[in-house]
Amino acid sequence: MCLGSGGHVLVMNPDRSSKSRPNLYALTWHLQIIFWQLIFFVGPVLFMAAMSFFLVKNYRMTEAFEFVN
Repeated sequence: MCLGSGGHVLVMNPDRSSKSRPNLYALTWHLQIIFWQLIFFVGPVLFMAAMSFFLVKNYRMTEAFEFVN
């Protein structure tokens, strides 16, 4: 036991190791942020990179696999 700030007693649990299982609830909230960034950042960037290989001719997309602007 340790004496914390304000005179409160902190009880440390020696049974919990430092390599305990990750908290599933916390991981669920982190996955939402990761999916959000994949959908709204990585997805559009990949779409723009893919569309850079096409040209519009007669209002139709045609392949133009050239590295010229």
